[in-house]
Amino acid sequence: MPLSSVLRRAHVVVLAAALGACGGSPIIPDKNITIFPTFQPSVEAVILGTFAGIALWKIVDPAAPNWNVAVTPLDDSRVEVDMKMKRFATGGSGEAYGVMQRSMRALMEDYGFTGYAVLTWSEGIESETFGARRTAHAVVRFNRPG
Repeated sequence: MPLSSVLRRAHVVVLAAALGACGGSPIIPDKNITIFPTFQPSVEAVILGTFAGIALWKIVDPAAPNWNVAVTPLDDSRVEVDMKMKRFATGGSGEAYGVMQRSMRALMEDYGFTGYAVLTWSEGIESETFGARRTAHAVVRFNRPG
């Protein structure tokens, strides 16, 4: 789910709570939830904490792969590989070459090539509006059988 969709839903919830506060009874009751005898957060705090956790999960998305790999054919034996690391990652910044090798090995096996050679390889950082991203670029030549 894109971040804009999550934020839009959060705005709807806040608007509904505000409209409910203008009327007779609030949408979110003014009560506490007893989790432990010494820890009793309000219902409002639990709801806001839940929404914050969901938004954080959608932004960070720990289950998503760290690298996005795009392969573009240049001719019948060469491909260009462009890789971008996700913006918020909890590791994986040193694994670009290994990810590229696994991707090329899979392509090699799928299309019946006997091997491949990395012709060019570069890594860098792209500055973007919302944080910098690690990038990698390669040109790979596949070996044909026979």
